[in-house]
Amino acid sequence: FRRVLFRSGSFLEPHRRRIAMAAIGAIVLLGAGFNIAHMRTGPITEGVEKPSFQEMCQFVIHETPADSRFIFWNPRVLALYTNRAAAWYIRTDDTARFLRFLKRVQASYVILYGPDRESGVWLRPLIERSPEHFELIYRNPDFQVYRVTDYRRAADS
Repeated sequence: FRRVLFRSGSFLEPHRRRIAMAAIGAIVLLGAGFNIAHMRTGPITEGVEKPSFQEMCQFVIHETPADSRFIFWNPRVLALYTNRAAAWYIRTDDTARFLRFLKRVQASYVILYGPDRESGVWLRPLIERSPEHFELIYRNPDFQVYRVTDYRRAADS
């Protein structure tokens, strides 16, 4: 196949090959320029540098026992920044099933991340339906930390 295209040494004549390569280079540079022009600059508004995340982590570090276990949407990040055990929550609308899960993983706290749409759809209503099992102990604009208060007794029944 290559011999057919390049039989006489080149698919294009040398001067047209240079023009084609220059055009391809210009397109690549133009694309890179558009990417750079539309990049966000300035402070990071999401992720681990977000002030509300940092504040929540400081609360966890200073106001919870070192052997606490957390349920969080991103457990590895929470464990890394707080040195606390963390697990990802199961998705269920069944309060009894969720409480059994909390008992099985020996969870001490549940952290709700407000901007996470999925948490708002099922986790927030579950917590609101069972206030006897969850005590709000910390809140900032993005995070709510709930102490799990009574899952042992409820999950046993």
